[in-house]
Amino acid sequence: MVKTAHHLLSCLSLVVLAIVLTACGGSPPAIPQAAIDDAVAFILQDAMVRDAAIRIENDQIVLAIVANRAINQQYARQLGDNFARYFATATATWASDERLKKVPTRDYYGGVWEHYTGTIVIAFDTDTVFQRGTLAKGGKSIRW
Repeated sequence: MVKTAHHLLSCLSLVVLAIVLTACGGSPPAIPQAAIDDAVAFILQDAMVRDAAIRIENDQIVLAIVANRAINQQYARQLGDNFARYFATATATWASDERLKKVPTRDYYGGVWEHYTGTIVIAFDTDTVFQRGTLAKGGKSIRW
């Protein structure tokens, strides 16, 4: 009886450990290519944007914009914010994973940013970065 109870507790401990490790670690949810394409197409509609791209590696996402040199700091940062929010909206739309289904609100960047850290880069060309911001995992604002 004691041996069976000990074995049961050992098994339950392993199950709890597996749940904790799965929740705390592992890979972030996959981002559909359609969400990336949608977000890039959205930001390219702005007249000040010459090119844009999204790169995902592990739990890091880089949102990159090549902007017209006439852009000012405030507008560049607004573009970066819009890109991050629209990317979260597109991800919520295209993803099948429920963890990504939360859309942005005024005070929330969306479900994708609960699982990834974002870097937003607004540059004039490959050698000239104009603005660079970081959106921490679960962050409430972009730190420029």
